[in-house]
Amino acid sequence: MTVVARPEAFTPGDGALEVTVEDRFYLGDHVRAGARLPDGRELSLRFDPSREPTGDTVSLCVDPDRLHVID
Repeated sequence: MTVVARPEAFTPGDGALEVTVEDRFYLGDHVRAGARLPDGRELSLRFDPSREPTGDTVSLCVDPDRLHVID
């Protein structure tokens, strides 16, 4: 089983998922960020520039309604 989510499913907050933000790309109405989990897996994130996480390590919340399970 594989769980997938689009970048906008993740938001900065007090979530249990800790990532290291490695790159930020400002794209007008949103920011696209490349991040890495502690085990080395990579994530692509999208968020509102006004909610941009500060620092290299951020905590993320995941919207469970935006997760998709693939068998």
